[in-house]
Parts: sequence; C-alpha cells; structure tokens
Amino acid sequence: MLIDNPSTPLPRRFLPCLTFARRLFVQNLERLFNDNALWGDFLGDGMFVPVGVTQATLTVYFDGQPIAARQGETIASCLLRAGVEKFRTTPVSGSPRLPFCMIGHCFECVVEIEGIGGRQACLSLVEEGMHIRTQLGAAELQGIKL
Repeated sequence: MLIDNPSTPLPRRFLPCLTFARRLFVQNLERLFNDNALWGDFLGDGMFVPVGVTQATLTVYFDGQPIAARQGETIASCLLRAGVEKFRTTPVSGSPRLPFCMIGHCFECVVEIEGIGGRQACLSLVEEGMHIRTQLGAAELQGIKL
C-alpha cells in the first residue's frame, strides 16, 4: 500500500514498527555522539561545537530508579537515552505512549514531575534530584481528575 498523501495516518499495524524504529534511532544516535574518533575531526575546525555538558553529571529518578542526566537536557531526551519504554498510558485504553514530536505539540510525552501530572517532558529541563513518574491515565490534581 502506497500513501500518496503524507497527511494520511498510517494503519495501526505499523505502530509497533515505528516504536521499534524510534528506539533503534535513539540508540544509534547515542553511539554516534559518543564516537570521539568521528567527532574529533569536526571539532578541530570549530565548525561543530558541543552545546552544554556532554557528560551526565546529574541524577534524576524515574519511577524510583536513578537515571544519569546532562545539564540543560530535556526530561524527554534524558528518558529516551536511558531506554524508558513508556512515558504515560492513555486514559481510555491504557496504551503506553512515548514522545512523538519533541516540540510540545502532541502531548504524548506528559509525565508526573514532582507530584504534578500533565507536564510535558519534551519542554521541561532536568534538575538534580528531580522525581519523575509515569503518568497513568488522566492527570489528577489533589484527587480531582483533569
């Protein structure tokens, strides 16, 4: 089946393939950025300069598990780099979700940050000791479902 119109949604049977492809892309991207032999040539001429800290110097906690994070990194990129497989579940079916757009439009990356649900991980920066949890279903505010 060919899709001529790029705005046509893909059939649901392609979703597991897309999730696997996204995970593979993140793993290969991590290997690429950690390959000093490759980046050494580019960094010498000043054309490409790393932005921010490249070493993980912070620790955040996702569902109680410590994860190394980099200063200036978004929560979404930190969790994806760590191999987290779901950020939230949908309110109706409980389907697991991962970030999609990484620019704040799709709301697939919402997590609970420091006890406050409905926060977008792709727009929030990591902080030392931050506690993040998977958002299960709809966000709640002091016992009130939003």
